[in-house]
Amino acid sequence: MEYYTQDGHTDFISPLVYLFDVSLDNKDKEAKTDKIQLEKQNWKLSAKKAKLTKDQMLYLEGGVIAESLDPLSRLQRVETEAAVINLKTQDITSNTQVKINGLNFNSSGLNLVGNLRQQVATLKEQVKTYYEINKQ
Repeated sequence: MEYYTQDGHTDFISPLVYLFDVSLDNKDKEAKTDKIQLEKQNWKLSAKKAKLTKDQMLYLEGGVIAESLDPLSRLQRVETEAAVINLKTQDITSNTQVKINGLNFNSSGLNLVGNLRQQVATLKEQVKTYYEINKQ
């Protein structure tokens, strides 16, 4: 890990990042501050390297994998070579080839735009999707 004070970014090698659902606890009126309460972990992010900026943008490079920790999440896994994630909103973007695995579907394509918290992902180019149809 290397921290650069000039622009306030931090570089990581082989990062492992967990994203949490959060809630604000503003019951403490005397302190006049909101306390952030960490709820459950919802995503695990990994890559060969990453850069975290002071505006909480995470730039991941090399073997990027986002894995849902919720077995019922519509999105289960996102794989690509480079991605940018806004840690405040959990928005994710990628301009490289992306593979997405979800409940009963697999997709691949280019130009990912999505939100991990909302379990939404859109591929804008060269999209191939395969659906599993469960016969009951």
